[in-house]
Amino acid sequence: MFISEHYVRKAWTQLERQHAQSRALTEKEEYILPLRLDDSEVPGLPTTIGYIDIRGMAPKAVAEFSFAS
Repeated sequence: MFISEHYVRKAWTQLERQHAQSRALTEKEEYILPLRLDDSEVPGLPTTIGYIDIRGMAPKAVAEFSFAS
């Protein structure tokens, strides 16, 4: 999920988030890792969910970002 003020305003993205949360609970594994573009709060997204802050990153840097620990 690319979290931004635009994401919060769209109905489709809310359905996307609900589906992702449902899948994470059903499969009992981590499934959601939002990428934050601004400080917008997403209703229904717990504050305990981590995120990657990509503000200021070039699109190519985001595409090449390694999520491996």
